Amino acid sequence: MFRNLFISVLTIFVYTNVSSKCLSIPKSRIIDKAGLYCLEKNLEIESSIGISINNSNVTLDFKGFSITSKSENKKFIYGIHIEKGKKNIKIFNGTINNAIVGIDIGPSESTSFNILIKDLKFKNIGAIGIRTYGSVEITNNVFENIGLQPIDDFAYSIGISVGGKNVKILKNKITRIKRQNLNAIGEAVGILIRDDCENCLIKDNLIDKKDGIEEANSYGIWNTGLEKVVIVKNKIIGFKYGILNNSGNYKIIFNEIICSNQKEDFGLVLYNNSQIQDIKIIQQSNDISSCTYPNFTCITMDSNDCSNWISESN
Repeated sequence: MFRNLFISVLTIFVYTNVSSKCLSIPKSRIIDKAGLYCLEKNLEIESSIGISINNSNVTLDFKGFSITSKSENKKFIYGIHIEKGKKNIKIFNGTINNAIVGIDIGPSESTSFNILIKDLKFKNIGAIGIRTYGSVEITNNVFENIGLQPIDDFAYSIGISVGGKNVKILKNKITRIKRQNLNAIGEAVGILIRDDCENCLIKDNLIDKKDGIEEANSYGIWNTGLEKVVIVKNKIIGFKYGILNNSGNYKIIFNEIICSNQKEDFGLVLYNNSQIQDIKIIQQSNDISSCTYPNFTCITMDSNDCSNWISESN
């Protein structure tokens, strides 16, 4: 079933710009023409969006600078917003501070979306580091302090939230992520693979909760993907649930899950549509020995029954 997956998931990203010379960011901070754009200084944002990309074939080079909100601005929603349907976008080499959502990428009906986000730092993000849909590569970025400085009343925090077709999440570092409102129902999730994610590769990421706070609803990777999801060689530290899977078409191998050594940590949990024949293979190919409940064999349509079954069987 997964014989051709590693080949098919390798999307070729091509970026075409009309000029190799850096263009200045418009005063409006709306990019509506193709080209290579470069930051020339740090940007302090007073409005809801840092930079909007409203055209295809755009490269945005931060040149090591940052986009951040002024301290009194609590309405800084998006560091960067990419209009839906835009293609061939590359963003790299800088920092986004204090936004509710670091980068928001609108949906596209195309399977050749071709967006690359690389070598960025996301700091003090209110709710979501990157939220994206389809044919996106997110590589070698750092996410630090997600949900640790609450903005408005969001109850959840997510490092990377992905869906759509042909996604690669590679070599990212996600640290210090927590629920914004501990009194509300919500989650702290390192990487969320949404239920429309198809042909998605999650590989070589470090996801470290790091704050040492025990939270019932914290997940290193939460996979609800549609099909052909591969989760491989990730290192996950300090979450209540290392990997939670309720996808029916997946491959989970060679991950290292280090639990927080607090009571009732779960290394890897499979339920709902998980394939029972894969359980022994997954147990043998992932390092989950440090968790209170490293073995996760639970197949049911009811997540509450799943939790009860695990507790009673260990």
